[in-house]
Amino acid sequence: ARDFAENRVQELLEKKKEFAHTVQWHMIGHLQTNKVRQVIDQVSLIHSLDRPELALEIEKQAKAKNLSGVNCLVQVNTTGEISKSGFDPARVESFVSSLGPGSCVRIQGLMTIGPLEGGPARTREAFRRLRDLRERLKHRFPDRDWGTLSMGMSGDFEIAIEEGATLLRIGALVFGKRG
Repeated sequence: ARDFAENRVQELLEKKKEFAHTVQWHMIGHLQTNKVRQVIDQVSLIHSLDRPELALEIEKQAKAKNLSGVNCLVQVNTTGEISKSGFDPARVESFVSSLGPGSCVRIQGLMTIGPLEGGPARTREAFRRLRDLRERLKHRFPDRDWGTLSMGMSGDFEIAIEEGATLLRIGALVFGKRG
């Protein structure tokens, strides 16, 4: 395994020191705009581009650090749960349209988190919704990279695979639950 992720900026930066250059790091947690500067050139992929303000800050910090681009996944709230971050599925197309051709924000695909309740049927519905959205976006924005469909965690990864996930977040299965 060469790709690891963390959901807290400080923990990511600390762990990155331990692994030198042998690991590609991903930022999977909610990213505050005031933390973008710290993490932007430390990760290969930000999974949680969940609002326009974050995209603007990524753009600003990428230019300040002379980065040609920052790979990101658009986080979509496919369940409609208030407790979750992410774009409403109906707003993703207009957000992607707002990123001009010279944007430092490089969309690599979409990410969602399954529902907290509702069982396998509701989880499947949320994942299918993301897959269907990606197919629509591929046709609307063929010049963008829609290769990554990040959905599924340790408790629902089987359904995610069945629904087309290309990237899973299964840290609890590999390392055990956090204490």
